[in-house]
Amino acid sequence: MVRAGRVVDALETLREHAATRLALGDVDLSVNMIETFCLVFAEQEDASRAARMLGASSATRRAAEIPIAAPDAEWLEHSVRKVRDLPDPETWRTNVAAGSEFTLQDALYDALR
Repeated sequence: MVRAGRVVDALETLREHAATRLALGDVDLSVNMIETFCLVFAEQEDASRAARMLGASSATRRAAEIPIAAPDAEWLEHSVRKVRDLPDPETWRTNVAAGSEFTLQDALYDALR
């Protein structure tokens, strides 16, 4: 949906199904969901939450040794590039670092608030 420009629909669908998906315990599925939240927040110019979702998803991928597929990495970078360093580089880095400390449940809580 995000790639089709239906950002609002994507966010609505994520909010509706995110808790159920996380409860499945599938780390790969869950990290993909957090990355989709990142995409949505980046497209909505919510740099703080996009950064935290990026930090959470990247840290989870590293810990679980789950690489991101090249096309997904390119799309994520394309969206994040729009908000990276907003409102300034230090704030962006601080938010990414904060997100990297999140559990998947923490990230979901932040995404749904």
